[in-house]
Amino acid sequence: MGGPGSGKLAKPGSGEKAADGTVAWLAGTAARRTKARPTLPPIQTFDAPAGLLAPQRAIWDRLAPHAFAARTLTRATEASFLDVIDCIVMRDEVKAAIDHDGLTREDEKGIRKHPLLTDYRGLYQRVEAGLVRFSLSPLAKPILPFEEGPADPFAGFEEPT
Repeated sequence: MGGPGSGKLAKPGSGEKAADGTVAWLAGTAARRTKARPTLPPIQTFDAPAGLLAPQRAIWDRLAPHAFAARTLTRATEASFLDVIDCIVMRDEVKAAIDHDGLTREDEKGIRKHPLLTDYRGLYQRVEAGLVRFSLSPLAKPILPFEEGPADPFAGFEEPT
């Protein structure tokens, strides 16, 4: 099931991941490790787009610095980041309506759940997925900053030739 010819497509991001530069550098021979370690490009920041409403701007100010630091918010991903912000604002407005009205409503059929609860659940899931896309959600392990180290950190363990 799900094999070649089954009509099922692989999910985006599935499959074996290519080794990043650091892993390839560590897995190489000592001769390869003498080359310079890969460096990350500098963090590029930019201002929030003009025309954001106050709730959107507050969320931008809260989340954008973290997305810049993770290097996931760029000019190319700005539109998707704004979509995540819109979902957060909408989720918060739906939550406020539910909090104001209560979780249940009583009508001629009896006590029923609030009609916005399903919308809230969908928005909550979209927000969580968007935060993961921009590395703004916990991943159960810390993301360590990339630090420049010695050219060959294993030089002390190798025998001279």
